Amino acid sequence: MQSDEYLDGHYIGIRKESETDSSCTYRFIANRYRRIDKRRLEDLGPVFGTFRIDKGSGNTELIEPMPGDDKGGAYVRAAQKIGRYWREGELPDSATYCAG
Repeated sequence: MQSDEYLDGHYIGIRKESETDSSCTYRFIANRYRRIDKRRLEDLGPVFGTFRIDKGSGNTELIEPMPGDDKGGAYVRAAQKIGRYWREGELPDSATYCAG
């Protein structure tokens, strides 16, 4: 991403892509923006990343980093959200991380 672009880390969509007996793979999605001026943003569209959660341990592994998520914040938020479901005995088909 260019220096004037950023990810919306406050709203991250999460969708199950595949499932095996031992793990689930999720895609996480956020919008990318560019500041046009002090008050306006341009929506540059979505970017995606992929992670896997182990059904037995709850450990997650980043498979495909999300472009622009250089510090891994979107991945961590998405993985934590699915991890909370896992602790309750569920691995949903979709979820949303929403802050604020």
